Amino acid sequence: MQVKSVRNRRPHGTRSLFGVAVATVAAVGMLAAAPVVAAAPTPAATATAFQVALTGSVGTPAAVFASANATLAAVTAPPDQTASVASIAAQLGATTAFAADGAAQSSATSSATQNRGTSAVNALTAALLGQPITATTLSGTATCPAGGPPTAATVVAGLSVFGTAITAQLNATTTATAAVTVPGITGATLNASVRTRIEQVTATTATATALSITFTLTGTVAGVPVTLDLGTLTAGRATCNLPTVVAPTATGLTPPQGPTTGGTTVTVTGSGFQPGKTTVTIGGVTVPASAVTVTSPTSLTFTTPAHPAGPVTVAVTTPNGTSGTLPFTFVDDATNPSPTTESGSSSPGSPAIETVTATVIDQNGQTTQYPLPSGGDAGRGGGSSTLAIIGSLIGLLMLAGGLTMRIRQRRMPVLPGRAH
Repeated sequence: MQVKSVRNRRPHGTRSLFGVAVATVAAVGMLAAAPVVAAAPTPAATATAFQVALTGSVGTPAAVFASANATLAAVTAPPDQTASVASIAAQLGATTAFAADGAAQSSATSSATQNRGTSAVNALTAALLGQPITATTLSGTATCPAGGPPTAATVVAGLSVFGTAITAQLNATTTATAAVTVPGITGATLNASVRTRIEQVTATTATATALSITFTLTGTVAGVPVTLDLGTLTAGRATCNLPTVVAPTATGLTPPQGPTTGGTTVTVTGSGFQPGKTTVTIGGVTVPASAVTVTSPTSLTFTTPAHPAGPVTVAVTTPNGTSGTLPFTFVDDATNPSPTTESGSSSPGSPAIETVTATVIDQNGQTTQYPLPSGGDAGRGGGSSTLAIIGSLIGLLMLAGGLTMRIRQRRMPVLPGRAH
């Protein structure tokens, strides 16, 4: 072998960089990176009622002795979809040595609270190379609720393969065989590996398949033993993935305040609210899900508990997490600036004394209370005294600027023997 050194020879269109020959690329576009193709998102749920994929051939050139390829009543979500096939035979298409009929239906749904796939084949009648496969019901359902756990469920009823009844057990495999005639193959035997009620669950997914059959053919070709993989038949399959976990949001509430005694109906707006799975925390007190009414994923109501006066926060919790907080204020009736009246019990027809208390708050936050006779004492000149004192207080407020006054009215029963 002859090796030539090219260290000191540079072809046209190259330049030397630190003693290394570097080719000059004239077309800059040649350096453009290949476009990145985003992967398709994983479906939330799928369902396929009936699927067959079979191919069998022998010889050179190949002589096809069995074929079928069809997928019926197949749906994915999102968006929610349903499919129904009244006759499998009408939708099966061209086949060789295979036939099938029955009714198929499926559905796939997705939401923030649950993803679900379900499919079924009823009254299945099929045959491969003249060997029958029948079933009354083949169905699978996969359910993935928010927060989990996922579940898978299957139903297999009246199953028979090659004339042999199959007892459908959970995640079980049974073998059935039958002698068949295939040109070019001596001693041909059709084999079926029958898997029933395949239920698979992980922390985030579920898969349910009622029936899956794998077909092979064994025999001798030109004196040589052969095993041919023919394909599969599947019925009643469904899958699901847990919904994407999105914590609820709380964007507004009304009313923004209520009395310390509780009992105020509060409406919270936001997103991600789940019926029966949503709690509200207000001022450190949790209102259970049974006491929270979720009217829609964006609105709920609850009743405030009793709580000391002052500002608190409100948060909404679901299995997906906890929202941000909103402000709420518990107001003590005693400090409510709105005039209030309290009535004491007294025997029918007994007189009552009505008192008014004026509270003056100065600029330093100091308070001074002034009891003012009124109402029941009016006969003793209380009404005029009240007006005089209130007038004086109002004058004081106007002169001193920044002062506030609260007036509280109380109605008390007259005690027996009390002088008026």
